[in-house]
Amino acid sequence: VGVIHSDDKPQRILIKERGNQQNYIRPLKLHHSQRKLEKPEESSIFELRLCPTFDFYQTILGYGEFVEILEPECIRLQMGRRLNSAATKYKK
Repeated sequence: VGVIHSDDKPQRILIKERGNQQNYIRPLKLHHSQRKLEKPEESSIFELRLCPTFDFYQTILGYGEFVEILEPECIRLQMGRRLNSAATKYKK
């Protein structure tokens, strides 16, 4: 994440991983600002400080149901819209 440039102000973004995705997210950071905040039993929470661009959303979408954006709400809602739009393409 970070290939596409934005002049927007970076935001604090919290993501939660489930399953074994931390084996990818922890060593292969999504962004240089990434840090691990806590590790509940079956998940981990990571903080990122970045401008959410197309490549950020595409990367998060690539993790499917194993990664959830927790904060901020506006980015969480944007991801929900993208997921709903994609899901409608698979409905009969």
